[in-house]
Amino acid sequence: MNASTPICGPTVSTFLCAAALLLVSGCAQKPSKPAKDWPTDSNAADSRAAAEKALAAYRTLKGLPDDPDSARLGQPFDEVWLRLDALQAAAPDAPLKTIKTAGDGRVIYPVLLGAGGTDGIVVHKVGGAWKPAIIGGDFLGPRLAQLRDNPDVAPAAAKAYALSVPALNANFLAYERQGKARLIPVLDYPQFKLKGGEPIDADLVTPRLIAAAKQHDGQPG
Repeated sequence: MNASTPICGPTVSTFLCAAALLLVSGCAQKPSKPAKDWPTDSNAADSRAAAEKALAAYRTLKGLPDDPDSARLGQPFDEVWLRLDALQAAAPDAPLKTIKTAGDGRVIYPVLLGAGGTDGIVVHKVGGAWKPAIIGGDFLGPRLAQLRDNPDVAPAAAKAYALSVPALNANFLAYERQGKARLIPVLDYPQFKLKGGEPIDADLVTPRLIAAAKQHDGQPG
């Protein structure tokens, strides 16, 4: 997933996508202001009402009963973006949390389906109000929920968050263990010598991201 992720999932028709977004008060826009801080518990709490409205729209899109047993929200993940320019400006061995972030006010909700399986909803803050960004068809939410079950994450599961590097097409589950920042790659990233699903110290990953960013030409893709 990156900043160009579609508003609705790939299997939903244009008409139904439009109807869903009307149900939750307007189309989403990309967050425009860089974050000043790393995720806080307030993001997930404040975004809940918008996520519940998006969930109601999701049930309508999928033809599910308006019943919590058909689909419910899982524990959310705040999402943090590492900016390309911030990585390029960082020292080669800069610690992860010293690097300026963007994407504040974006929360990923797994959707737990009563019939089995998982989908995803994303909401974000636009002009001070929480609105939908993605209604169904989101890969990242279900994958993050799966990775959160890793025993290495268990003590810090409640504060785990999504770390995305859009320019490098890389996404991670981020958390702390025994005072150290840890990352789990969402997928295999052979260019960074990272295997999907395997926990690793952030201090070993960040220099690889910084090195790749410094060689990046700034063009999408």
